[in-house]
Amino acid sequence: FFVLWFPWTLSGAEMSPFLTAVHFMISVNLYDSGLTLVLLAHNALLADMTTSVQQRSLCSVCNSLAGVVGSSVAVLGFALWDPQDLQSFRIFICFAALAAATGFYATSRIGALTAHNEDEASL
Repeated sequence: FFVLWFPWTLSGAEMSPFLTAVHFMISVNLYDSGLTLVLLAHNALLADMTTSVQQRSLCSVCNSLAGVVGSSVAVLGFALWDPQDLQSFRIFICFAALAAATGFYATSRIGALTAHNEDEASL
């Protein structure tokens, strides 16, 4: 997510068209790969997480709330977008990426603990 918004030149000079094309291709491939990983995990995990209807309902509610938060981040990012000065937008996406990484870590830890507790309960 970061690669797209931060150019590869540090001096502020214009990048060559070839380097711009390479930057774009790498950015698109990295973004698409990350999105694919997230969507595969999202679509496959619900069936594997639990057989309880109540737990699946709770997961669906949490999924809906996370969708609302994700949409609000996009709206706020649009409000901060200024093509003449990208500094505030870049700071915002740094915080958004940090929050997303924290959320991924917390979700993976909670999922691992839940799976471990269910394994112990089945013994």
